This record gives sequence, C-alpha cells and structure tokens, in this order.
Amino acid sequence: MRSLLIDTSIVTACVFGILVSTYGFYVSMKLESNPSYRALCDLSENFSCSKVLTSRYSKGLVFLNTEYLMVPNTVYGILVYCALILLSNFEQWAALKFQLLLAFGSFATCFYLPICILCILKQFCVVSFTLYAIKMIIFALVLQKYKIRRNKLKSSSCRLGGNSCDKEAFIRSKTQTMLRRVNRSIISTCIFGVLVSTYALYVEMAVEAKPGYKAMCDFAPHASCTKVLSSPYAKGLGLVPEDSSWKLPNCLYGILFYCFYIFLSTFDDPRVVRFQQALSLVSLALCVYLAYILVFILKDFCIVCVTTYMINIFLTILFAKKYKLLCTKAK
Repeated sequence: MRSLLIDTSIVTACVFGILVSTYGFYVSMKLESNPSYRALCDLSENFSCSKVLTSRYSKGLVFLNTEYLMVPNTVYGILVYCALILLSNFEQWAALKFQLLLAFGSFATCFYLPICILCILKQFCVVSFTLYAIKMIIFALVLQKYKIRRNKLKSSSCRLGGNSCDKEAFIRSKTQTMLRRVNRSIISTCIFGVLVSTYALYVEMAVEAKPGYKAMCDFAPHASCTKVLSSPYAKGLGLVPEDSSWKLPNCLYGILFYCFYIFLSTFDDPRVVRFQQALSLVSLALCVYLAYILVFILKDFCIVCVTTYMINIFLTILFAKKYKLLCTKAK
C-alpha cells in the first residue's frame, strides 16, 4: 500500500513538472517572437522569469554546446518526467534502478543551475525554482521506493513452485496482469501524446518567431503542419474570441488533457475510469470538429494533428477495456 502511494506521488509530481515545464517552454518561445512579452511570473526587476528563460543558462543544460542539443532546459525536463512516469509502471529491478539513476541525474542539475541564476544572472525565477523543488521531491520519493522494494526482497520468504524466491513477493491473477498492461498502454499513449503536442507547440511558436520556418512535418504544399498550426483554428479551437485570455494553442489544451489522464490512471476505480471515458468522448467530438476544419476548410493534411486524433481514439478504446477489466475483477 505504501509503495502504491509513493508511485502515485511520483506520477503526480511528474505531471505537475510537465505542466510547469510546458509553461516555461511557452514563455521562452513567446519571447522569441515578441521580446516585449511579459509573463505572469515576472514579478519585479529581480524576480523575472523572462530574463532567466531567455538567458544562456536556459538552454542545453549549460554544458551542451552542440547546435541540435541547444534546446530549452524545459524540453529536457518534459522528456525526463515522461520517462519517470513510464518507468513507474514497471516493477522490474532494472526499471527501478534506471528510474533512480534518472531521478538522481535530474536532481544533480539542482546544484549548479540555481547558482548560475542567483549568482551570475542575479535573478529569481519562480518557474525554475518550482521545477528544482519538484526534482528534489521526485528523487526523495524514488529513493524511498527503492529502499522499500529492497527491504521487501530481503524479508520475502515466498517461493514459487518450490524454486527460487519470488522477487515480487506476490502472485497476480490473469485479470490483474491484464489491468496493469492496460494501464501501461494508457500511460505510454498519453506520454506519446504529450511529446507530440509539445512538438506541435514548438512548431507553432517557431512560426511566430521565424515567419519562413519550415517544420520537419511539412511534406508538400497541401501537407503542411506549419500552415495548419499557424491558422486561426490552431488557437482556442477556433471558437474563443481573439481578446480572450483563453486564446491559447490547442496543443496546450492537449498537454493538459493528457497529463490529467495520466494522473487519473493511477486510480483503479470504475468511477474514475467512467470519468476518463466521458473526457475521451469530449476529446473525440473535438477531434471530429477539428478534422472537419482540416479537410474541408483548410484543405490541408497535418501529420501532427492526425496523430493526436489517432491517440485520442486509441485512448478511448483503452479506457473501455480498463473499465471492463475492473468490472470483471469486482465480481
């Protein structure tokens, strides 16, 4: 029970980390296209996220100088959080050790990056220091999980078929095993959705900063992601008024949805799955609406957009399968 609570806490912290990192990434990209942009986290002259997120220390983790690796630190953060969430669903020792190593590597950045910000830039960034706190919490949780698992193995005396000691200390039924596989599939699909949406956000913001920017997903004149992601329908679903504060890129809403799905997937409760199914049906309705705009109004093909539609369809199927398994388990 304690191990399950720690896993839930790790996933929750990682989801929060993804959301904060996405906001930091959005601010840094927004400043490239609009240098006068003022972020919500710019509190004063010395408490400015904008100055920190556009500095030399906000890219390539300071020491990576290769052009292709000089991406915002927040992007690396999103990748690490996604990997930590994915590894939380595997109980093998190798997965736990790799998770611990990844958490420690992320935690190590909390030593030199704050020094660069405080002593060199002489700034305080709410986004950056929130992420440092999240990394410390995640490392502490993963370390605690490692200790619990190690102590459990030491005290385990259960044997499977008279052979060597069962390292997991308990035997799962076929339904439980299938349920865990479905959960892994849901979380893996959501993580893929987060990554695709993050790339879409990058393309959209890059087009604003560099009008002639050409994305990797631009295959032909009528198969162009940049045309679709720079259209009026790419923000606020094409329904939100221009002067509204909710006029944000659709991919930001997508990241929020996928993170919420990941958080809810830590609960094996039929009522929670029902709620997930309701959300997935809403997302499917939006997919149909956006697909109609893509085909009949914009008359274009966007591989990123179509990929997100497929992800949402697949998630709806997985939620239905999980609900069926939970009902079978309850009998």
